[in-house]
Amino acid sequence: MSTQVIKEGNGRLQAQKAKKGLLVKPGTNSLDWYEATETSSYILNTIIAYASTAQMKEEKKPNPDHKKITYLEMLYEEAYSVNRNTANFQSLEKMQEIIDKYSPKLMELQNQ
Repeated sequence: MSTQVIKEGNGRLQAQKAKKGLLVKPGTNSLDWYEATETSSYILNTIIAYASTAQMKEEKKPNPDHKKITYLEMLYEEAYSVNRNTANFQSLEKMQEIIDKYSPKLMELQNQ
């Protein structure tokens, strides 16, 4: 992929272009971009790990809660699918949607 990055003196990205279109809008702070990418990725990867672990623990119980297992499987598959779709990480708006949608779900998993 050919990428062109032009930085202004204040540390903002002026343009970053690739063959498939604009990745970072002109005037976007590169630290904002990095923070959104890392945060959304962390949330999704942590959900994947927690859901998998919680599912295994639930399955080992003498009387497993099958609704909980189904929910954890669904959450795992959903987070994995979102994480694998690179289009989700090509705009700040989409990454913020991921953060807003999945951070409460992660908190719910951590509090179980």
